[in-house]
Amino acid sequence: MKKGPDASKSQTPVGKSQSGTLADILKKLGLTPKK
Repeated sequence: MKKGPDASKSQTPVGKSQSGTLADILKKLGLTPKK
């Protein structure tokens, strides 16, 4: 699913910085970030 650092940004409708982008996507999908 990931093609590069810009891919995640493009797929993120939020437009936030790289800090918490994945977390937001997971939260929207209903998943929890496993760190």
